[in-house]
Amino acid sequence: MLVGEVTEYIKEILKSIAEELGCEIITLEVMPDHIHLFVNCPPRYSPSYLANYFKGKSARLVLKKFPELRKYTNPVRVRLVILCQKELKVCFIMFIVMSISTSAEIYYEEAEEFLSKGDLVQACEKYYKAAEEAIKLLVIENNLKEIINEAEEHGWDSKTLNDAVTELSYKLGDNIIDMWASAVTLFTARKFMDKDLIENYKKDIKTLIEEAKQRFSIKVLK
Repeated sequence: MLVGEVTEYIKEILKSIAEELGCEIITLEVMPDHIHLFVNCPPRYSPSYLANYFKGKSARLVLKKFPELRKYTNPVRVRLVILCQKELKVCFIMFIVMSISTSAEIYYEEAEEFLSKGDLVQACEKYYKAAEEAIKLLVIENNLKEIINEAEEHGWDSKTLNDAVTELSYKLGDNIIDMWASAVTLFTARKFMDKDLIENYKKDIKTLIEEAKQRFSIKVLK
């Protein structure tokens, strides 16, 4: 899991690689199971070269310093998605470092733990975060460039997320709206939810996560 000391080391490595290539890091976000890196690089580098260089060098250095991370990838696999504005040579690179869990799943597992302990408010908040991460992944998988640009400018605020869900519904069907509505209900009414209601709404969160994982696996295998 990419937390604590591992997170700080990864940031140092990626900043060092960017400096080496003469690239400007616009956004660098380390999640528990993946990294969002948005860079502005000189036009002499192709997107494929940038992706392979960042991926290859960072993976080698991280696994050398933290060999225990190898248990998450056997063999070591780094999945990535690239969205590129060719004229500007600006690439959005997403590394999926752990093959067994997405960040959405991690939040979902935390929610389940809170629910089992009777902490219903915390459980609702974590279920919402799980749904939010699943939406982000679906946006990247479906190459929704306008949403990605909106997120870069304003962050993943409620408007951006709702815009993302609307755009995704055109591609994936209206059920995505219903699943997101369940997540929003869990969050906004979290102080008034009983366990039975949470158990009912969380089914949509689980389905949403499975949808994101399935589509990501298909995209990687193409």
